[in-house]
Amino acid sequence: MTVTFDSVTLKHAKVTPQPKPRVNESELVSGKTKLTVSSNTKKSWQVSCITETAGEYTALFSKIGVVGSLVVNGTTYTKCAIKSWKEKEINPNVKEITMQLVQDTT
Repeated sequence: MTVTFDSVTLKHAKVTPQPKPRVNESELVSGKTKLTVSSNTKKSWQVSCITETAGEYTALFSKIGVVGSLVVNGTTYTKCAIKSWKEKEINPNVKEITMQLVQDTT
């Protein structure tokens, strides 16, 4: 699987789509439930990858706060940003990074 975010290649990437349907639920005084449903779905992905050098880590870390394109196997999702970041040190130079990326759909 080939994955890049804002032109940074993510090594050993695993991408899990995490769509979130838009449904607003309101309880009415009568006890009934009123749903407001949108056909727009929040698009987000959990992305795990490995950085093998300090340079790779720095290049990816610098993308926090940046709006860029997520490309997964040739499919481009524009206007994406890193929403969360977790890292696990495998050894002093190798880290496993798990991020959530979300897409601006406005």
